[in-house]
Amino acid sequence: TQTYYEDVEKNGTITSVRKLGYKGSMNVLGLITFCIVFGILLSRMGRQGQVMIDFFSVLTELTMQMVDLVMWYSPIGIMSLICAKILAMDDPDRIFAQLAMYMVTVILGLIIHLGVLMLIYFALTRQNPIIFFQGMLQAWLTAIATSSSLKCYPTSLYMAVSFNDPHPQCQAIHLPPLEHLGSPPSDRYSGQYRCGQRTQRRPHHHADGPDRCRLSREDVSLLLTVDWFLDRCRTSINVLGDSYGAAIVQKFSQKELDAATERVNTFNPQISDKFLVQSG
Repeated sequence: TQTYYEDVEKNGTITSVRKLGYKGSMNVLGLITFCIVFGILLSRMGRQGQVMIDFFSVLTELTMQMVDLVMWYSPIGIMSLICAKILAMDDPDRIFAQLAMYMVTVILGLIIHLGVLMLIYFALTRQNPIIFFQGMLQAWLTAIATSSSLKCYPTSLYMAVSFNDPHPQCQAIHLPPLEHLGSPPSDRYSGQYRCGQRTQRRPHHHADGPDRCRLSREDVSLLLTVDWFLDRCRTSINVLGDSYGAAIVQKFSQKELDAATERVNTFNPQISDKFLVQSG
């Protein structure tokens, strides 16, 4: 039994109504509760539970090696999918034109989004956003390579601290929540999905999403292969947005940071130097 939301249309208006019922999906809350209790009891067992801890450690390492193996062979699999779809196409010119227009639309939107971020940074800090982008270039390239803002976080923190040397603690505090919460491209895609979902849920129209959008079910895999590249572009813009946001927060918190640094140096001058060495 779970709490879920269902879209209900009344008087031409679609609203989300919260309901309580059975859903055929994974019970995430129960799984989390079980893992917490399991971990607490396992930690209390001492040496008796060491065998189970070693088992999960080996299982984690084995899973990571399998994931690395899949990541190394994923380009070959993606190219195989693309080649198979190209050979099965009746009109490849039309499909490639549609995919190219889709890619141009997404990339153009990301460029506009990056331009807005730079304008906001310049308007609030009166500093050159291009120079800041050059300082974050390594983090931007890492985001493109890994397609993960969390994996890019150490590089982002290092570049932000190196670029904003006076107060690295500001970057260390504000970058982690921005990495989790500040996902402008993902939010934009979620909004588009939500609008499309509401549009499709009209009465007397029971067709699925691809049929309603006049997309062939066989061509959906092509869209996913193209999105493999676009996801890296979205992640790179997300990382830059987080970095610009942390820099803006540092600009407006300059006085408080200076006062805090002076207090730390007054009580223990070695603390600030130690933090700077560890961050750099």
